[in-house]
Amino acid sequence: MHTVTHPPLVVLLLDENDRLDAHVARWTDRLRARLFASSLDRQLADGRSPDSSVALAVRARVLMAADVRSSLAAAFGRLAAPWTDHSRRTHLETPSRSLARARRELAAVSTRLASAPVSVRGVAQARVLLGDGGGPLYHPRRDDDLQVAAQTILDALDPWPS
Repeated sequence: MHTVTHPPLVVLLLDENDRLDAHVARWTDRLRARLFASSLDRQLADGRSPDSSVALAVRARVLMAADVRSSLAAAFGRLAAPWTDHSRRTHLETPSRSLARARRELAAVSTRLASAPVSVRGVAQARVLLGDGGGPLYHPRRDDDLQVAAQTILDALDPWPS
């Protein structure tokens, strides 16, 4: 039987004196980050610091991985693509008017996710928008809800806000 070994994952956390302290994430920490990914994504999207817990730090590392950001960028790129009669779309029920209004912002989010550097907060917000079945991507209340959400993500992706 082969056992899979992962290299140690070291994360930095703030201690009680606001100093960075290195911790080695255990396999249980990695598992917890995977099992509670949605909750951790929401916390990161809301601005909770990734250095406040091991689970958040591990989840932030996952979100910042190039392949995850590339996948998110591709999803936003598909959302920004113009509709045609022959387009193969996912099962989105987003009104086309809402998508059309947000096309420029969705494309900008796609481009920004594919570039570096970006903030983990913005990446988490992008992930939350795609997965929130009750959110503006799936059920906008106004025609500009998706546009506003995409612009919020775009602003949050900036790692050095003014």
